[in-house]
Amino acid sequence: MPPETDARTLERKRSPLIIVGILALLVAGLGGGAGLLVRYQPIVRGSSGLFPSGKAVPSTDPSDDRPTYLVTYVDGKTTTFGLSIRNSGRWGVTIVGLEASTTGMLDHFMYRLSDTGFTTDKGPFKAFALRPQAEQAIKVIARFWNCESYVVGGSAGMESVKVRFKVLGVERSTSVPLGERIEVMSPPNANCPRPRAA
Repeated sequence: MPPETDARTLERKRSPLIIVGILALLVAGLGGGAGLLVRYQPIVRGSSGLFPSGKAVPSTDPSDDRPTYLVTYVDGKTTTFGLSIRNSGRWGVTIVGLEASTTGMLDHFMYRLSDTGFTTDKGPFKAFALRPQAEQAIKVIARFWNCESYVVGGSAGMESVKVRFKVLGVERSTSVPLGERIEVMSPPNANCPRPRAA
């Protein structure tokens, strides 16, 4: 065989190995990127908050230094509080939704965008972009409801808000703690318009 034929044969044998090697590297890179994206949680509590009307008491949980606000239940009325969220990551995200993490005596949550001092109402919540290291304040308005499910003097708490966001087109969610714990105190029978279960 002439030397050119040997070189071409050797090159043909090497070509599939090179292609397989390149494909293996691509698959490994995509797998590592997907793993990073699954663990990526850049949304954290920001620097400001809006405390609800109520009495502030020190936390009884030694692992949690946030104050607790004892809020008086007034059936059908609302309470307002707020939090700011910050994108601590290296990529911009789109905040697509918020959900309260309670099934207690607060319901019918409404979310409004605000400045970090909670002085300027920027309208009802709608999806928004949050660039890296940027912060956005969110005012939460919740209605008191469901006192009949709690004994007189009992309480139900709220500590965080679930934030849904998209990063690189993939939707994720994380729980962002409030700057305070909120405890809604169950009212006496005279202030709970629906009968309690016996």
